Amino acid sequence: MNCQECGKELEEGAKFCVHCGAKNTSDESPANNAVKTEEELAATATASSASANNALNVVTSYLDFAKKAVLTPTDAGAAVSKNEWLFGLISLVLFVLFLPLTFFTYISRVSMGFIQVSFMEGFVQPVILLALLFGVLLVIMFGLLKAMGTEISFQKLIALFGSINTISAGLMIVAFLLTLVNILSLSLFLILLSTFSLFAGIIYSYYQLNQSNKGMDPFHASLITFVAIIIIINLIGESILREMIQQFSLF
Repeated sequence: MNCQECGKELEEGAKFCVHCGAKNTSDESPANNAVKTEEELAATATASSASANNALNVVTSYLDFAKKAVLTPTDAGAAVSKNEWLFGLISLVLFVLFLPLTFFTYISRVSMGFIQVSFMEGFVQPVILLALLFGVLLVIMFGLLKAMGTEISFQKLIALFGSINTISAGLMIVAFLLTLVNILSLSLFLILLSTFSLFAGIIYSYYQLNQSNKGMDPFHASLITFVAIIIIINLIGESILREMIQQFSLF
């Protein structure tokens, strides 16, 4: 066997030529390539299977988390740890997604097609704005908790706030399903109840995490948060409200 670069003889099994340093590629036969391909496919399949199992574990764990949060919200909130922040985040994301989706579907059902709202304006834009609102809300709550003298991580706040608002997300999902089957009055009631539950979750979070009597009172922190939410909604939601008013004017 000779080197393909310099032509000099190679030792048996040599991977490189000792004369010119070129790599020996003569052992890369179709059979070897086929074996490598099978090994690569097996490794890919194993990685895909592991990813599927991890996703299934996350879903199963979240369902357990949600069950506790719905059945015993106070106890679940008191026992939640910062390691469960992902589950709390999932609950908040579900609320952010289903609130605009429910309103979008509700308006379409009530107007019977007379009010035309695009999917972008009726769902995508509100989702983005709500995500920004929740991000700012969590930052405000974190800052006020620090002003209350509470030593807390941002992950623990997400875990607790998401846990207590799992009920809000659940009510919003049920409201969406009722809207799909045209049970609109009950759907609207659940939308309002879900929103009130969200505000109650803010108050509960402050009282649950309050660790000092020397800092800001939880009631004052809740009041400041509500005022901040109203201001933020007025700033980022004005264009959406104006668009909705125009749509109703056309109707």
